[in-house]
Amino acid sequence: MKIMRLNIKFILFILTTLMIIQGYLFYRFIEDMQSTRQWTQHTYDVIMNLTQLQSELRQNNLNYIHYLRSSNKSFIDNNADVLAKLNAIQQLTNDNPIQQQTVAAIKPLLHEQYVSFKQLIEKNSTTPLAVENNIDNSHFLSIDTKISQLINNMINVEQTLLKNRNTLSDHARDRFFHFNFYAAISSYLILFGFIILLMRGINEQKQLQKEKIKANDRFQKIFELSTDAHLIFDDEGIIECNDAVLKMLKCYDKEQLKHHHPSEFSPVTQADNISPQVKRTAIEAKLKEAGYVKFNWILKRFDGVEIPIEVSITSIMLDEKEVSLAIWHDISEQKKYQHMLEQLHNINANKSLPLPQKIKQIIQLGCSYFHMPKGIMGKVEDHTFLAFYTSEDDSVMRAGGHFALNANTTRFFNPHILVAYERIPDKQPLILNDYKIGCLIACPIYVHGKPYGTICYFKGKPHLEPFSESEKTFIHIISQWIGSEIESNLVLKELESNKYRLERAIKNVQDGLWEWNCITNKIYINERYKEILGYTAKEDFQLNDLESFSKLIHPDDADQVWDSVKQAFENDAPFNIKFRLLCKNGTYIWTHSRGNVYRDHNGKPTSVSGILTPLSDEKITQARK
Repeated sequence: MKIMRLNIKFILFILTTLMIIQGYLFYRFIEDMQSTRQWTQHTYDVIMNLTQLQSELRQNNLNYIHYLRSSNKSFIDNNADVLAKLNAIQQLTNDNPIQQQTVAAIKPLLHEQYVSFKQLIEKNSTTPLAVENNIDNSHFLSIDTKISQLINNMINVEQTLLKNRNTLSDHARDRFFHFNFYAAISSYLILFGFIILLMRGINEQKQLQKEKIKANDRFQKIFELSTDAHLIFDDEGIIECNDAVLKMLKCYDKEQLKHHHPSEFSPVTQADNISPQVKRTAIEAKLKEAGYVKFNWILKRFDGVEIPIEVSITSIMLDEKEVSLAIWHDISEQKKYQHMLEQLHNINANKSLPLPQKIKQIIQLGCSYFHMPKGIMGKVEDHTFLAFYTSEDDSVMRAGGHFALNANTTRFFNPHILVAYERIPDKQPLILNDYKIGCLIACPIYVHGKPYGTICYFKGKPHLEPFSESEKTFIHIISQWIGSEIESNLVLKELESNKYRLERAIKNVQDGLWEWNCITNKIYINERYKEILGYTAKEDFQLNDLESFSKLIHPDDADQVWDSVKQAFENDAPFNIKFRLLCKNGTYIWTHSRGNVYRDHNGKPTSVSGILTPLSDEKITQARK
């Protein structure tokens, strides 16, 4: 549509330009025609005056002949008229240098002719002429011939100029009419194209109007049928809203909302302790700048309950007026979900709380979240539910109890995936220990990748609304957390058992154990190591670092010990060495130490560990050798 408007504007511009050019050329054509008419009239005037001049000269000659031939000696002198006519011709041709030169040439000839004529008259008056042949007028006639030739030349020049001017005028007129012809053809073609574009634009406008109507119908359907609250408003208040807005506000009549701005449905202050008016001003400024804004708002319903909502506002055009389209999304469940996750994190962070109490608190947390009084964790064996943990002990369930299940209930309490039923049909009832279940949500618990049990929440009445995705996610998180905690607890028990067995095995070993941390330079030794050096288990004897250990080595054996350790680091091989260590009583004993160097994934040494064995007398003798 925008391109069509540009095309129409361009065509109108071309047509206007052509009309302006045509108007200008017509104006110039009229001027040229007037100028040509004036110039032609001027030329005709020159030619007429020249012709009259010839007539005057001819008449003057006739008067001269008549004077000479007649017996009447009176003479009519019209030379003044001839000169007046010549001056008039000079004025008419003042823009033509050639004609001016001709006029300048004629004037002395006229004067010379006039003088010659006067002389003849005087001669005739003193000496009567007997016969005509005695009159010597040859000089007079030669001057008259020259004047006639000059006048004829002037007439020819003016006629030539007139002819050339008429030819140029004809060419100009032809060019003007040719241009007008092609301009008219072009105008008709452009006008035809303009009409085509206009018709196309009208069709496109109709099509756009139809699409706009369809879009408005779709928008109206979405607006009315959307589960999210949609409302349209301006500075004066709410213009239109869907039923979801009424449901969210607990309002039963749209008229109650008309002429009320959405910001009016607010408590005294918002969650950030800002008044609704101040927050509205800031939101309107952002909306004006970006055309879209998204924020959280505390909405006060008609029943006085305050709920958190997420608001999205977009500027739109409605009936050629800028209005705002707002979408309200209830985030109460999201806030509740975040709060429950924080509580779950706090329970998990309490390291002093035993696992059974943690699981029980988590089950109780789920009861609060799902609004269900019954929460239980256990597993199914032979249509019997073995309860490990419960939210509370009552007649229906208790921790450590065995509860009978009917055939239909067994599959719900032993699911392989999450199950959620808002309403249990009466034809297929779920019964736990004679307790009829109205709704249930359950999720399996896996430990080490294998089914371990089930976490279930239920109550005797149906659930009013379908279980939300956040509720399903929350019970899934609970099941994963319980499975992870049980798995960690089993691993800890296994580690404790292994540790106990390891300690018992170490006590039965006659060798001392040691480890040197290469990074911290700390040395660890066990109780047997201290016994070899003459210390009891209760005595506070520590080898804090490598320096304290080197002080126990016999001076004669020190070089050999450090050389062996150095080779072990360089060759990445175990070391095996016999050397003497200082005992508590100040004497040295022979010992045999074996160990290995341990490295990280980059090959950097991290620790050296091994065993220390006291040598018998026989072995001491061999060691000395």
